[in-house]
Amino acid sequence: MTATNYTLTLSGGGLTEDQPVSLTLTSAGKFLTNEGNNLKLTLSLSPSTGVLTGSFVNPDTHAATPIKGVTLQQQNSAAGFFVSTNATGTVVIQ
Repeated sequence: MTATNYTLTLSGGGLTEDQPVSLTLTSAGKFLTNEGNNLKLTLSLSPSTGVLTGSFVNPDTHAATPIKGVTLQQQNSAAGFFVSTNATGTVVIQ
């Protein structure tokens, strides 16, 4: 991923509405939120493998929810998933 500013969107997975978050990617591979972090989002990128890992607190269930994903280098974006109690949701970073 070559840009520094992105938008992450969490959707599905039992969320009552999409959860967009504005992010900045640091040179160390950490994503920082650009606004209040109500979701307690943590997200990092391994530059050598392109793997995303992190978590957020589901605003509906208040449960810590792991995030897994990969970068799509040709599109300068990333995609992944999270699993809540009875559903799977998507993670998109553009």
